[in-house]
Amino acid sequence: MIFEAKLKNGKFEFSDPDSFSHYKSNPINTGRKIIIIENFSGKRTISQNKLERLWLKILSEYIGCTPEYLHAKVKIEVYGIDENEKIEIDGKNFYSIPQSRKRTKTEFMALLKRLEEIAIELEINLPYPENKNEI
Repeated sequence: MIFEAKLKNGKFEFSDPDSFSHYKSNPINTGRKIIIIENFSGKRTISQNKLERLWLKILSEYIGCTPEYLHAKVKIEVYGIDENEKIEIDGKNFYSIPQSRKRTKTEFMALLKRLEEIAIELEINLPYPENKNEI
């Protein structure tokens, strides 16, 4: 899970404190966790988006699914599901797929990293931009 926060006067101020509180209070999330602190990097870039679309196309063709299906699956793996976004229809629970449009560069990198991991598992060589700093 990724939670964006600002460090102010020695304390973290979360951009979505309810989501973080919900995560902390869920018994499934007990135990030791690792917290990674990274500098805020602004919204995801166009080059990140282009790379993601290319990788989704390559991987989905290999797996035999649509890029949209793979995209949704990876977003759920990386960003999780918000239990508060649950809709019940005929006794079945449905959840909305997390959005990636408004993610920060750092949050979006987690999505790209997961696509890289899938490629490694499948032994697929993904293309990279000449200048990796563009990602």
